[in-house]
Amino acid sequence: MGEFGTCECLIKRKTDNIAILYRGLIFICSILIVVVCHMFLAKYNLWIYDLVVIFFVVFFAIKLWKLTEVEFEYRVEGDILIVDKILGMNSRKEAAHFNLEKIDCYTKVGSEKADRYLLSNDERKKFDFTSGEGEGDYLLVVMFGAQMAAVLITPNEKLHEVLSQKAGRNYVLA
Repeated sequence: MGEFGTCECLIKRKTDNIAILYRGLIFICSILIVVVCHMFLAKYNLWIYDLVVIFFVVFFAIKLWKLTEVEFEYRVEGDILIVDKILGMNSRKEAAHFNLEKIDCYTKVGSEKADRYLLSNDERKKFDFTSGEGEGDYLLVVMFGAQMAAVLITPNEKLHEVLSQKAGRNYVLA
């Protein structure tokens, strides 16, 4: 990458509706488990076991709750954009990597050119690595394997500057 070095950006994804539903189910199941165990263990005067059950249910409910939190980390190393998906702030997995040498378009989502790419019914792969809030999202059309891919990202200022310079004449102002 030369004069840029390595550029990184961490974006927290807005919680999806299905994740909110899972969180509600976790909460309800936790309460049911604690109530049923309390009723059974109180019947036999096993209060210490009641406290142990409550501790473990709360511990696992918090762990499962955190697993519904998603973050994306963008890294530019050389001519490669690497996107990592982070679940629960501890499990990291590389979601994809893209070659920035062949950028077809880099533009703000909502522009005419971005709409043309996103609404087309061609065989282009589409990736959504945005924050989910819709503000500051950009479309990057780049090679992914043997075909073009439409990649939605939410870059910070430094990453935006690096990508717009990499795109050169293919950077379209909104």
